[in-house]
Amino acid sequence: MKKTENSTSPKALQPGDCIGIVAPAGQLRDQESLSNGVAILTEMGFKVKLPRCLWPGSGYLADSDSNRALEFHKMWVDPEVSALLALRGGFGSLRLLPFWILSRFKRKINFLSDFPILRFCTVPCCRPTI
Repeated sequence: MKKTENSTSPKALQPGDCIGIVAPAGQLRDQESLSNGVAILTEMGFKVKLPRCLWPGSGYLADSDSNRALEFHKMWVDPEVSALLALRGGFGSLRLLPFWILSRFKRKINFLSDFPILRFCTVPCCRPTI
């Protein structure tokens, strides 16, 4: 199928592109796994961007709902970031909806995540407006 300029799909990732890692739900449980994943992405030729504070939340979630939403927004609008990779998915992602500013989701961006909740939440935001 031929893609048109009006396609809602973002451009394919290329070596040198930057992948932003976000934690819209649960917190980091294993620093070594994160380090290994970052190393693999780097070996593949991608730059990796992490938030300034690595998810300081205590307990189940990576941080407060408002701070996780702010982190997500910052990564989404960052012109250096070509794709977002979710550290973990889950119920915490849905808790971000009241904090999302839909006007910020106009930019097309890749999602490297198998978490259906994240895709569901962002798909309407990625469609071109009429």
